[in-house]
Amino acid sequence: MDGSRGARNTPQPQKNPAAHRPGARRQPDPPAVKPSAGGGGAAGGGGSSVSKPSGGTGGKPGGRMVVDEDDPFGIGAGGASQAVSASLKPEKGRLQKVVCPMCEQVGFIPKAALGKSVKCANPKCMVPVFTAEDPAEEKSERRPTRLADEAEAIRRAAEASAPRKRNPLLIYGVAGVVLLGLTAVVLPLLTKKPDDSGLQAPKDLSAFEQLAAEEEAAARAKAEAEAAAAARSAEPGPAVAVEEQLKRMIVLARQELRDKPMARRMTGDLWLRLGNAKEAATELNQLLVVDRSRSFYRVLPQSSQYWRARAAGNAALAKQAFAACEAEITGKTLPRSGRVAVDVCLAFAAMLVQEGRLADAQQLLVTRQLDRTIPDNLDSMVSSAWLHVAGQYRDLGLVPPFAAESYLWSDPLHVAVAAQLGLQGSWAEAASWCAAAADARGVSDALVAVADAARARGAGAAAAAALRGAAEAISVPALAVRVQAALAGAAGDAAGVDACVQKLSGEPAAVRLDMPGLNELVQRNPSSAAAALPWAMAAAETARGLILTKRTAEAGPVLQRSAEFLAAAAPPTAALRLLVRRAEQDKAGLKQEVSEAVREKNEQRLDALMRNVEARGRQLAAGAEDRRTVQILLLSRLAFDGGSDVVLAHLQSSADVLSEVQLDATCNLILVAGLLSQGAAADPSKFAMVTAVESLADQQLMPPAGAIAPQAWVLGVTGGVAWQSSRDLRGTAYLNFEGRSEKAVGMRLAMICELTRHLVQSKPALSGLEGILLLQNGLWREEAWQIAGRTMSDRGLEQNLLEWVSGKKISSLEQICLLYGLSQGLAVRAAGPPVSR
Repeated sequence: MDGSRGARNTPQPQKNPAAHRPGARRQPDPPAVKPSAGGGGAAGGGGSSVSKPSGGTGGKPGGRMVVDEDDPFGIGAGGASQAVSASLKPEKGRLQKVVCPMCEQVGFIPKAALGKSVKCANPKCMVPVFTAEDPAEEKSERRPTRLADEAEAIRRAAEASAPRKRNPLLIYGVAGVVLLGLTAVVLPLLTKKPDDSGLQAPKDLSAFEQLAAEEEAAARAKAEAEAAAAARSAEPGPAVAVEEQLKRMIVLARQELRDKPMARRMTGDLWLRLGNAKEAATELNQLLVVDRSRSFYRVLPQSSQYWRARAAGNAALAKQAFAACEAEITGKTLPRSGRVAVDVCLAFAAMLVQEGRLADAQQLLVTRQLDRTIPDNLDSMVSSAWLHVAGQYRDLGLVPPFAAESYLWSDPLHVAVAAQLGLQGSWAEAASWCAAAADARGVSDALVAVADAARARGAGAAAAAALRGAAEAISVPALAVRVQAALAGAAGDAAGVDACVQKLSGEPAAVRLDMPGLNELVQRNPSSAAAALPWAMAAAETARGLILTKRTAEAGPVLQRSAEFLAAAAPPTAALRLLVRRAEQDKAGLKQEVSEAVREKNEQRLDALMRNVEARGRQLAAGAEDRRTVQILLLSRLAFDGGSDVVLAHLQSSADVLSEVQLDATCNLILVAGLLSQGAAADPSKFAMVTAVESLADQQLMPPAGAIAPQAWVLGVTGGVAWQSSRDLRGTAYLNFEGRSEKAVGMRLAMICELTRHLVQSKPALSGLEGILLLQNGLWREEAWQIAGRTMSDRGLEQNLLEWVSGKKISSLEQICLLYGLSQGLAVRAAGPPVSR
């Protein structure tokens, strides 16, 4: 054997190994060798010879390949092309789920691609290539090597620590001497006869038994105290519990969600509440990664941080939060519509007022104002304002005002900012903002909202002292009395309420406005009876002040004055409804009556007179319907603040007022407000007199005119069933809010929030949670879960809630909303109760 076989099979080195490396680039071909001038060739040739082209990579002709110094490993050239592309949806052969660590996009790859480079399914991903990790793979534990060396070291250490050998004879000698000495000393003692004379006398052991009992009791008490301390230390505190829920929320936020930025806003807000600015920045930056167009979401957590920093006296942190919010507002990412955009504007407007930039705050709200004569716009503005105010109340662990009461706000957005300033105890800024309203009614609405916020915070006396001048400066005397009564009631100032009673007694008695005849209706004369409405509101607020100062017996006559002023504001609602209905259904008969009343036979003139009757009738009907709605809302306000007995006694004593209230289902709002005030002890049968509408047809008949009357009727007809039903069936009432009407969508959501709080506060609390699962509107479910989580946390039932959720099928975003509300309550508990100022 000459080895030729092996020689042939031995791999030969490549001529140009660098050319085969990834990322190598081709070198230009060397210039061809030209034949010599004399025609001489290479060795052995007489003719001219032509140089052969050098072999390129892969055996193809071409230049020599060299390594690219900027990309020696070929990452740029082949990294992305060699990666397995992930698909957006699972398909045959691509069932393994992976998540991009950069943009959190979920993709699907073949199982064989685990552990290899994968390309993200998101074409906009900034770093699309990553390694797909195998979830079943376990890292092997590294074991020590060179066991022989370790054993040798152990043997040497043992030899060094072994004791040295001693002389045994010396040890035995010393031991013997010691034993002899002990024997000489102990033996006489053992052989001595003991003295047993003391044994013959009886002994009293009661002292020893008492001492033993005391020692045993002390030992038992000490053991119990140590066990309780150990249990408390083992139980995680509220802050630790919030961190645990945060980790769970972050995991859920990486899944497919309807609104990923909303989830990151919530997690960032909770980190800020815990004082962890680093983790908060991570979450809020991730919000930009998932959707940069919704960066304005970050204003809401930063605005909360602003107020917390101010309350803690940290001016630097408050300034930083304000700058962050201002950058988002001026970043031109804020949309023109939407509830979140309104929320952001309201939050930042309050901050601007606090910083002394009142004009900027007004200009910001101007961009959010809508035409409130359009029903949908009115619903949007009223609901957005109440939901924002309710969120601020809940953030401080307080009960928000009754939702339907927001229909009394003439400028809802302006009132919302005033209420937030009142909740923060910024009395001077609140007074300036309230005074900047467009009219006296707007000023009074805002100041009453500030007084309510101060009462909820337990700072009514401070607010009354600071806002008394603003109340006296209102140009309409009746509205000034209304605000003074609200401030006195919030402060518990009986003397201040009595002063308002005196001012009411000095006002002349109101004259009831009767139904005009056809002779008056054909003239289309404008009505000025609306001037009586402010005095009606002032009297109702004074009656509420008497209730808050524990003088319910005196509230009845004052409430009757309010009804008299309301009767002077418009004719009876029932008579005007009949007129409007006849103009629509019996026009010929009404026309004949007009002809007889005015003695007119000319058809053209009769048609003109009929148009006057219809227009005047609809104008009066609109005023009467809104007047009646205001009356029901004022009574609901009293019932919500603990005056249900006063309201029921007032209705029972006045047949005219009762018949006016019972025209349709709007009267159910008094029932709802009263049951919300009573909480778990609510008894719907107590309000049977209020809700006893004469016929089902009348109850289902929507008011034919008015601005707020039709929308308030929707709340009454949908919410009345929820609160009138038994406690066991109230969970199904959520469906009633969705299916009974398509109007007042925003305010129906507000009433769902009220229902959720009421049911979760009752026993059993979980019945309300079951009802939320029945809602078809996902946005409503998300809002309701936040209310439920916060209410359960305030009751200390967070563990019950978590156990209940574990057995239910709830979407990821809804779970985040539930945990967010729960964690808000835990964070407030960890920070301690709010401080009244």
